[in-house]
Amino acid sequence: MMNDIQKKRFSDALQRVSGDEDMLGMLATIAVEDAPAMMESLESQIDDPTLTEAARTAHSLKGLLSAFETGEPISELEPLIEAARRGDKTEAATVHAAIKPKLQSLMTEIEAIAD
Repeated sequence: MMNDIQKKRFSDALQRVSGDEDMLGMLATIAVEDAPAMMESLESQIDDPTLTEAARTAHSLKGLLSAFETGEPISELEPLIEAARRGDKTEAATVHAAIKPKLQSLMTEIEAIAD
């Protein structure tokens, strides 16, 4: 069960799952299992000259985590995706460095509600 602080923090996410805390907990479990590896891959893919995989991974990460948050930091993945698609390594690295701690913080919050 989510506490009142978690319910307030993830109120939009709860609305997306019709208030079903168990469903949100299951989605959190999936995110906790998948997102860390995706975030690690993204970090190494930023160094890839083509950035093709970085764009794909960032897009997948955005999709996975958008069940919990659609604002920052998830919305900040879009500029990273766009920079990677353009092959702009400098911008992609800069955006990634700026959002990485925010994503890690969000993951800590998600981990707290995982089943």
